[in-house]
Amino acid sequence: MSSLKKSFANCPNIPNNKIRAVEYTLYYMVSQLYAHGNTKEALVFFDLLSEKYPKIRLDPGMQLLWASIAAKDKRGMEALKKIDWVIETFPDHCKNNPDMVLITQAQAFDAAGDKKESRRLWEQLEQLIKSNSKYSGLKQMVDSKLMGYRQEDERIKQRQEASDEARRNPYGSTFPDANVSNDYWDVPRIVMGLVSVCLLIIALIMMFIRKKNK
Repeated sequence: MSSLKKSFANCPNIPNNKIRAVEYTLYYMVSQLYAHGNTKEALVFFDLLSEKYPKIRLDPGMQLLWASIAAKDKRGMEALKKIDWVIETFPDHCKNNPDMVLITQAQAFDAAGDKKESRRLWEQLEQLIKSNSKYSGLKQMVDSKLMGYRQEDERIKQRQEASDEARRNPYGSTFPDANVSNDYWDVPRIVMGLVSVCLLIIALIMMFIRKKNK
């Protein structure tokens, strides 16, 4: 909490009758609570501010921030409802800020348990970054998210392969199945052939010795 108090110490003073400065300070305080992982406190503070400053409820950026905090607090469905409201109520803002809408949606779907849709939105962000250098600052975050999904895919694949192998070979037998190449048996065949030749030679020698001793 000491770092949080230090961050709040940097808040600008709120001059009388300067609403814009008030809005900025409130936004800063909520975002700092969110950034430091105090999501429940941030949401409570946000709701109190909304009651005192109704204009916040008509600020799309602030409402998307609320949705992002709610998603972090595992309230994914509530966050999605808020995002839908923002998209419907402020279409121009959402059109001009597609990155923020996509990020918040991806977070909300992830919190709601829909990993597939969340991943689709992160991939959409990836395409947005490629098509417009304006959003290049998001690349590291998006790459990190997608890498996490791809690593999970690889883990799932490995578990599936291990499960399939266990079903095919439940006792860990080393005997090859019907699909294994006959090359597997080449060395044993060669060894058995040599042994047979040696036994034949020994038998001939023994026969020769017996005949000689007669």
